[in-house]
Amino acid sequence: MDGQPEDLMSVIDSLKKDIQEEKLKRERGMNIMAINAMDVSEVFSPPRVTEMANKMGLIGGHSMDLATGWDFSKYHDRKKALELLRRDEPMLIIGSPPCTTFSIIQALNLHKNGPEWKEAFEIRKAAAIKHIRFCTQLYRMQIAAGRYFLHEHPHGATSWDLDFVKKIENMCGVFKV
Repeated sequence: MDGQPEDLMSVIDSLKKDIQEEKLKRERGMNIMAINAMDVSEVFSPPRVTEMANKMGLIGGHSMDLATGWDFSKYHDRKKALELLRRDEPMLIIGSPPCTTFSIIQALNLHKNGPEWKEAFEIRKAAAIKHIRFCTQLYRMQIAAGRYFLHEHPHGATSWDLDFVKKIENMCGVFKV
């Protein structure tokens, strides 16, 4: 991508073009190991994008979410997901970790509710941070392999201020849209 895309559809169109170009390279034998590679996999998401990818002629991969039997609060599930994604090499990983604890409205509740609520909130937020950290591990894997990722969080979410998210955001070739 030469410049910052103006909207999500242009990002999707650009990624689809890149994925199709990569498929042509595979067909030409430049990456024999990746012939069965997936085009897109989702993390913290039920099958949405992968189903649409299949309808668009792409290869939809894994959709890893509580709804599909994955619990990333468990080490075993994180390890298994990492192994699957390393093995299957999806061209694009979409990460949609929980964002509710990072919303501006939730921050208002900290001042409105009592100390018990705040304590429970801090526990939920720590778990959410762990999930985002896992996603950034997957994103680093994608970047190192010359593949793509999409981190889906609302623009105003405070998760964008986490140091390890900022490090990913500031890497060469990463765009925030």
